[in-house]
Amino acid sequence: ALTDCLDGQVARRTHTVSKLGRLLDPAVDRVLMICAVVGLLLVGRLPVWVVVVVVARDALMLVGGAWLLSRYHVRIPVVYAGKVATTFLFIGMAGLILNVPLVPGLGLCDAPWLPGFNSVSCSWAIWAVYLGLALALATTVYYVASALRELRKVRTGSAHEPE
Repeated sequence: ALTDCLDGQVARRTHTVSKLGRLLDPAVDRVLMICAVVGLLLVGRLPVWVVVVVVARDALMLVGGAWLLSRYHVRIPVVYAGKVATTFLFIGMAGLILNVPLVPGLGLCDAPWLPGFNSVSCSWAIWAVYLGLALALATTVYYVASALRELRKVRTGSAHEPE
């Protein structure tokens, strides 16, 4: 994830951003995220519901984005909040992989599927994951609304032809 971030910075600063890079970067981010959450589930550091939310959201973004592009030549640009969400998720995943330091849970519930909110000690990184998930879900609402708006434009003929 860090090398992906650096690659993007270098491409923007040296004005070498390509169409292929703009398409592949979000797709590679999604694949990396899915692999990370599945791996963390397998070692017992993430609850199933987090994996389901991340995989469902990323599948929607990948499939929906590919469908919009191939069928209607519509591409929804990435927004800054989406990049921040991905950053928090990647930080959280890295922290969960390291699994130190452990912090006491808040003790607000007894639900084992809510690490950090129950009283069991967990990695500090679960809070980065929760923040990333909240931002990711909020940006998903934005992306879906933008996609519907663009589809309406295409279907009514008010969209510009792709270059």
